[in-house]
Parts: sequence; C-alpha cells; structure tokens
Amino acid sequence: MEKKVEIWANSVKKLNAVAKQQPQSAYVVFTKSLQSEWTYVQRVITNSGELISPLKSVINEYFIPALFGSDVDTIESELFCRPIRVGRLGIHDPVKTSQINFTNSSNNFLLGWEFCIIRPAFCRKQYLKALNLT
Repeated sequence: MEKKVEIWANSVKKLNAVAKQQPQSAYVVFTKSLQSEWTYVQRVITNSGELISPLKSVINEYFIPALFGSDVDTIESELFCRPIRVGRLGIHDPVKTSQINFTNSSNNFLLGWEFCIIRPAFCRKQYLKALNLT
C-alpha cells in the first residue's frame, strides 16, 4: 500500500506542471483517473486512512494551489474537497473517504450475497431496489 501511495503522490505532483498551464485538463485527469484508482483500493482494504494520509498532504500542498495559481489555506482546501452538488470541486479527501468506501463496498457485497446466493429466487428488480438504484 505504501508503494501505491507513493506512486499516486508522485503522479499528483506531476499534474502540478499541467495544472499551471491547463488546470481543467489536470482536474479531469485527477478526478476521473487518479482519484478512481485509490477509491478502488479503499474499497478492498480496511483502515487505509492512515496509510493514505501522505496523499492528502500532497493534494492540499501541491495540487489544489496549482489549480488556482495561488496559495490555498487549510479552510479553503477543505471547502474545495466538498461534493460538486454543493458547488465545490468534488476532490475527495482520501483519509475521510477510506473507511466510508470500504464499508459501502462491504455492505453492497453482503447485500448481493444475500440476494443472489442465499435467496436465489430473489429477483433482480428487488435487489436493485434494495441498493436504491431504481
């Protein structure tokens, strides 16, 4: 896990050069690619928050300031890491989301296991309804 975090942190640092010239492109690469990579890992490894904390520091110290072309204090950084639906950037705090992602993934697996294996007659429509996807 430490090696993965180091690779992601280096990738975020490389995006800084891009963010200075093309902030939108850097933002898209960050949110659609890099962020998705560590979200996947968080779903399968419990208590990854402490292991991934160096990544949060790199995001706050390098990436967010590079997007805006100026220094960003801690409060502003926290605001930018809120969901898009409330008018923010949707940059996920990897420490805060680690346990949430793992718990959600575990719960969805258990729900799927129950509905598909334990109760095989349970229909797909009821399963999707239980997941709130309908």
